[in-house]
Amino acid sequence: DGDIFRPVSHFGAIPTRVGRGQGVTRGTAVGRAILDRQTIHIEDLAEAAKAEFPGSEPFQKRTGTRTFLCTPMFREGAPIGLIAIRRTEVRPFTGRQIKLLETFADQAVIAIENARLFQELTHKTADLEITNTELREALDQQTATSEILRAIASSPTDIQPVLNVVAESAARLCDATDAAIWRAHGDMFWLVASHGSIPIHRREEVRPMTRLGPVGRAMIDRETIHIHDLSSSETQAEFPAARTISQSVGVRTDLVTPLLREGIAIGAIHIRRTEVRPFSAKQIALLTTFADQAIIAIENVRLFKELQERNAELREALEHQTATAEVLGIISRSPTDVQPVL
Repeated sequence: DGDIFRPVSHFGAIPTRVGRGQGVTRGTAVGRAILDRQTIHIEDLAEAAKAEFPGSEPFQKRTGTRTFLCTPMFREGAPIGLIAIRRTEVRPFTGRQIKLLETFADQAVIAIENARLFQELTHKTADLEITNTELREALDQQTATSEILRAIASSPTDIQPVLNVVAESAARLCDATDAAIWRAHGDMFWLVASHGSIPIHRREEVRPMTRLGPVGRAMIDRETIHIHDLSSSETQAEFPAARTISQSVGVRTDLVTPLLREGIAIGAIHIRRTEVRPFSAKQIALLTTFADQAIIAIENVRLFKELQERNAELREALEHQTATAEVLGIISRSPTDVQPVL
């Protein structure tokens, strides 16, 4: 590793300090093999250490090594390590044994490269999975938006089908147990759409808007309310109404985003979980997107109805003017005969 090498694997009776690093220098046999990129064969390290390899003398005395053979491991021409064998007696290795050690060095390089490539592939696969997950999330969100837009287009005067699609999409894409959409008017609010398995109050029930519960608080404060655990004492002290909800239907994590039109809360979108598992920042942002889509749908229906009413008024005015024009035309054509006019 750069100008440091350390033993990573060992077999035999001669002690080796696996994991301990030391510098690569020409004063040691292993350093010389790495720097010169060639096999080093020392018949008697005790003699060679005194003259040619002074850095190996402490190692030789500590381990009793006499005959020493090491060969570097190359990857793309660069040394990445070495393999060494030793004897505690002066008994040189044969030419065949030297070649065999070089073969083992090549096999070690193959093993190291295989592990490196596998790790790279694992990392790339993990990155690809993350990318695929992000792409799937983006595709799911676009699909949900398309479904909402189709519902808006097919129900220009009926908001209910659109709100049902928004609630279902919010629950599914935010990984919530259920989702609910509330409408507000004045200081009251009521349920208009829901999706999921958690029991919910009757739609016809109108509730007072107060700060005692997360839905009312979100609309009054005009900000998102995220409660990690409804059953905690701190939450129940701040939201007294949360105690009943948590105990009766088992809701634990709660997220509410207000529906704001020109800065005024006209409702809220609300998702819940029956386990303590806070929503992520991405899911909170996604719920805000669904809130915006719900507002667009509500506004679209309101404007379409207003347009219809204005068109009806215009038709009535036009019919009135047409009738008046017909009467005046007959009067002008029959100035002495009232019967045609009548």
